Amino acid sequence: MNSVKVKIEKVNDVAVFVSHCSAYDFDIDVKCGRYIVDGKSLMGMLSMSPNHTYEVIANTSDHEAYLKFLGDINLWICEE
Repeated sequence: MNSVKVKIEKVNDVAVFVSHCSAYDFDIDVKCGRYIVDGKSLMGMLSMSPNHTYEVIANTSDHEAYLKFLGDINLWICEE
């Protein structure tokens, strides 16, 4: 399990984020507080509170795939 903090502020960014997540064959969970949704689900992601920091959990043991995934979502990664 690998995780990173992200911040997605715009609805259009949610759609792009979901499309990036959907390109991978491993499970991607997005956690905000006590809620966890599938990072590949547009409806799930749209149900999350806007302007919060989310924890993105990539459930893979393939380190190269994880690094590629981080490159794809680099726009939203934050240091919080």
